Amino acid sequence: MFPLVRLEVSNDTGYNSVRYDIYIDEYDVVIEVKCSRNSMTERTIEEEIGSDIYHYQTKNVFFFIYDKDKIIKNIDAFIKSYTKNENNFDKNVDAIVIQPVLL
Repeated sequence: MFPLVRLEVSNDTGYNSVRYDIYIDEYDVVIEVKCSRNSMTERTIEEEIGSDIYHYQTKNVFFFIYDKDKIIKNIDAFIKSYTKNENNFDKNVDAIVIQPVLL
């Protein structure tokens, strides 16, 4: 679908370098994938995402978070706090959180 997509791309921000999980240059898009683990807290994920938003030098950032350990207590509030619009912010940011469902 995206023939020019690049994986694990490093970018020098001037202070240090960041690594994009998936970078689609033609659309100025970064896709960051995160997965929770039992040693992680919700605050840890928030700090990682906040740092990524600040350091990523693209117009569009998507976070896909697989919260397998269900450390995010209020998914709707979490998504709302990490969804930004270019009109109100310097870039577009979207967060998608998926937690496992046991039947």
